[in-house]
Amino acid sequence: MWVKSSGMLSENVFHVTTPVSTHALVVGELAALVDTAVTAVFPRIQEQLNACLGEGEELNFVLLT
Repeated sequence: MWVKSSGMLSENVFHVTTPVSTHALVVGELAALVDTAVTAVFPRIQEQLNACLGEGEELNFVLLT
């Protein structure tokens, strides 16, 4: 199933999408982005990460799949 909208999936998991890719952001004490294989759309991914993480928070891990 292809979901085209980003948003919160659960308390600690966000769905981050672009027109050509889909990713998961897991947050808690540390934050991890899962599946970032499409670097051409990284600026859009980074924009959504900033919105999900909030001010002063940072990404700790990137898990490539």
